[in-house]
Amino acid sequence: MALQIQARIRAVTGLNVTPHQFRHIGAKLFLDANPGGYEVVKRVLGHRSHNTTTAFYCGAESAAAVRHFDAQILRLRSAGTTDLPARRQGGAATQKRRAAR
Repeated sequence: MALQIQARIRAVTGLNVTPHQFRHIGAKLFLDANPGGYEVVKRVLGHRSHNTTTAFYCGAESAAAVRHFDAQILRLRSAGTTDLPARRQGGAATQKRRAAR
């Protein structure tokens, strides 16, 4: 199967990609579409530890995460959503001082 993967990728892209690199590419593409989706990558790649997956892939999808974040904010803005939490005016100590006045 490894030779078939290599031959197909070479035929389509002209690149020499090993099966191990193919796994990395798949993980990168998945994380670009699903930032933070390490558990799925861990299971698909057969890593025993979450630490292994995050050590290799954490941060690889940072740009994609920013794009997803921006898209969500833009959706909220275009929908006119105002369901945002009220901003607290100071912490508990500030509130106690105000109440004591």
